[in-house]
Amino acid sequence: MTYIVGMAPGTQYSGTDFLQGKCPAPGTRGVTADSKEYVFCLVAASQNLIDGHLVTIDPTTFTVTIAAAGAPAPGAANILGVARSSTTASASAYIWVQRYGVGSVQATASTLPNVALTVAAAAGFVDDALATASGAIDGLVLTASTAASGIVACFLTYPRFSEPGMPG
Repeated sequence: MTYIVGMAPGTQYSGTDFLQGKCPAPGTRGVTADSKEYVFCLVAASQNLIDGHLVTIDPTTFTVTIAAAGAPAPGAANILGVARSSTTASASAYIWVQRYGVGSVQATASTLPNVALTVAAAAGFVDDALATASGAIDGLVLTASTAASGIVACFLTYPRFSEPGMPG
């Protein structure tokens, strides 16, 4: 389902907003005029997501959690996105998560553009210090270098963790 009218990436919604019909159901996809694609998600318990955090998306409930620090365990959640929220998104908030297009993501200092990325030692951040192929993120590339840790330009193509033995 595509939801375009009233779509506002960056806007955070509460449970009350959801019950009052002020936002769509989790799992609703939206495409903006500049071809960026988003999915509407519920923030899981114990989360404090900021704009640009790399998140994992549960494909059945469309609940998001911050991507854990370091390489993922085998069989880890494989659907990734970038949180879009103008304020810190905590448990039970509803936010848009970007899956495709020009965007920005939280990255560690000195991360280079156009190289393989992994989850950094800081949860929700990306880094280019790739230790194993199974920790690589397919479908996410920086388009600029980072001088200091923070938000940096990127391009998303439905990011996911690489699967061992599969071409990237």
